[in-house]
Order: sequence, then structure tokens, then C-alpha cells
Amino acid sequence: MGEIAHIVGQSTHERSPRGADPLEETLRDEADNLMLLCAQEHTEIDAKATQDVFPVT
Repeated sequence: MGEIAHIVGQSTHERSPRGADPLEETLRDEADNLMLLCAQEHTEIDAKATQDVFPVT
């Protein structure tokens, strides 16, 4: 089963993966900022240890 994941974190909170990106908060739930992942990939991509491996661009 897939999970919807944010490319740029949903909020600007420091615990939000890639949340420090300058994308406006009002655009963070738009389709262009979402992707479908399996649960394992979602967890891996959002882990603190892989933030440099999976940047926004």
C-alpha cells in the first residue's frame, strides 16, 4: 500500500523533513509537492540520517 509523502516538509518546524525549504506553507499540500511512496521508503526518506541523501532538488 502506498503513502502520500511531502517533498518539502508540510511545515517549517525544525522536525519537519526538508521543512526549511523556502516553499510557501500554503503550497506545501499541493500536488506538485507530493509523491506516492511505500511505507518503508517514506520512513527512509524522512529519516534525519538521510536528509542530505534526499534533498528537495
